[in-house]
Amino acid sequence: MPLEPKAREMLDQLIDSAVRLVPKNLKITHDAKDRLGFEHDFEFFFGMVWGSVLVGFQGYMSQFFGRQPTDEEFKELVDVFTARAPQVKTIIENL
Repeated sequence: MPLEPKAREMLDQLIDSAVRLVPKNLKITHDAKDRLGFEHDFEFFFGMVWGSVLVGFQGYMSQFFGRQPTDEEFKELVDVFTARAPQVKTIIENL
């Protein structure tokens, strides 16, 4: 079962929101970089965007549909994020 149109719209909004938060998170995270122990900023921030989209989408599905995403919906989430990954990477690289 593919994502409901409203769920797909929310997924795109979550990706947009996560990307918009990168500059703020960049400053916060750089201040704690030594304590967090990561070496590669780009991969760390890409992971932050992915994590926030994944957790946000699970919360959205739970709140509005009363359930967690199905395996098929998770696959679609990954497909959508993968399609937008070059855009996300470009934004992170240009900060």
